[in-house]
Amino acid sequence: MAKISNEVSINVTQDLNAYIKSLEKEIKDIKRELAMHDTLINRNNVNYEPYTKEQQALLKQKALA
Repeated sequence: MAKISNEVSINVTQDLNAYIKSLEKEIKDIKRELAMHDTLINRNNVNYEPYTKEQQALLKQKALA
């Protein structure tokens, strides 16, 4: 007879809202770390927020020129 082994693991379900909050916290922490890094290498006024629609249009215009 063949010997069969298996591993037991617990099925974990995570609340979607809690998961989203944890990801938002991680993003906030990473942005803070980037800001600290920028400060240490004297690179100020760096913005890590997404571009606005106006900024996207301006960049697109510049890229196509």
